[in-house]
Parts: sequence; structure tokens; C-alpha cells
Amino acid sequence: MLEYADWVNLMSYDLYGVWDQDNPIGSIVLAHINLTEIKQSAELLWRNDVPPGKVVLGLGFYGRSFQLKDRSYNAGTLAYFEIQDILTTKKPKVIHDKEAAVNYLFFKGDQWVDFDDKETFKQKNNWANDVGLGGVMIWSVGQDDNQFSALEGLLGHSVGDYESMMARLVIPDTEHWASSSG
Repeated sequence: MLEYADWVNLMSYDLYGVWDQDNPIGSIVLAHINLTEIKQSAELLWRNDVPPGKVVLGLGFYGRSFQLKDRSYNAGTLAYFEIQDILTTKKPKVIHDKEAAVNYLFFKGDQWVDFDDKETFKQKNNWANDVGLGGVMIWSVGQDDNQFSALEGLLGHSVGDYESMMARLVIPDTEHWASSSG
């Protein structure tokens, strides 16, 4: 397949989720964006002669959330902007797992969320560069906050906020398109 494709996207998010609740070893809450397991997935590609330069690393701008009193219950996902709101308003306990390049936050006594931030995006981006991946992709920019903090963390520099970006946006003349393409 790769002889016909310029690249393939490695969806390195949603490694775990509600679909794991019937796991024979039990319901274990695990990060869906764990760099340790992303590396293991990439190793499968390398062992099958997939060149790293043809692989684009997919990163999620969201976190998976669980209610810990019932570990088989997956409350769903929280967009990056929702996680930033929780960090600001609830002041939860945050744990950074440097080896796995992931953060965990706990709030309300039983709410657990895994997520990326500037530091973990940098760790994953550095790994992608170190192994010579073809690039990174995100799912999805609409889940970022209005300051594009997740994108800034991934890129290592600011792209400005939503309002200033919209002010610079040039809307093409759609009437011209309609008349020229029939």
C-alpha cells in the first residue's frame, strides 16, 4: 500500500477507551495517549519495513475521562478547552508522567482525565523528530481553546488567538466560483 501513498497517519490517540471495559484482565484506567505505547505501535511498523518518514503521528486535542467509582464507566471525552477550564476553575491535582509523556488530572474526588499539554506535546514532537517521522497531525483543532494553546504547545510558538486569526481571514469571492464552474 505504501508504494501508492505519500504517508500514513498513525492515530496515536484512543489507545484505550470504553471498548476496553470487558478486558479479561479487568477494567484498568489507562491513558489513551501514552508515548510508551505509541513507541510500541511504531515499532510494529518499523519491523514491517514501513519507513519512519512515511508515518505521520496523530495527536489528540482532547482527553479521555472516567468516573473512578465505577472504572468500567467512561464519561467520554473532554475537549482541550474544557480541560483548560477545569484546570483554571477547579484547581485539580495534576500528575505528569514524564516517561509516558502524559498528564492525569483528578477532581471532584472521582473524576479522572488524561490529557496532553505544552510539555507532553513537546515530548511527543521531539520523539517524532528524533525517529524521523514524516510529521504530525491533530484531531482536531476545533477542540483547542480560543488562544490555540494546544497548537502553540505542539508548534513551540504562538499562532495568535481566534479573534485575530478571523480578522486576518480573507473570504474568497464565492460568486466568482459559481459563475466560473457552472
